[in-house]
Amino acid sequence: MLSNGIDDLANDVDTLVLAGLGTNTIIEILKNNAKLKNVKAIITDAHTDLYSLREYVSNIGFKIVNEIMINDMKINYTIIRFELGKEQYDFNDLFFGPILRKNQPEIFKAYWKERKNYLSNLINNVTDKQKYENMKLEIERISKIL
Repeated sequence: MLSNGIDDLANDVDTLVLAGLGTNTIIEILKNNAKLKNVKAIITDAHTDLYSLREYVSNIGFKIVNEIMINDMKINYTIIRFELGKEQYDFNDLFFGPILRKNQPEIFKAYWKERKNYLSNLINNVTDKQKYENMKLEIERISKIL
């Protein structure tokens, strides 16, 4: 069903697919919690800020049951399946994805190696102290999980 958010969601819908959207848009759609009462699964393909997406959806009562990364025309996509349930996630689970971090498929390793190289090449040109510290921390996190 094509709809503006989930306002027109039928009561018998048990799975939502929210794809091709940014995290902020997905979160705004999901804020209509009354329409989620029969939803058992949410599948997302967000293009931004996966940390916030994982955090928000897990905070409204869904756990991550599967994650995959695909590359299409040199663009990486992360598809996440959430299902009803509770799970505790640490920072690295939310940042890298608990399943992707555990399984570390080649595309995941390649993405994070490329990200680390990008940040490493850029960091010495950063003059803002906070940005520098954030980049340094991200490089350290990536190094620890690879």
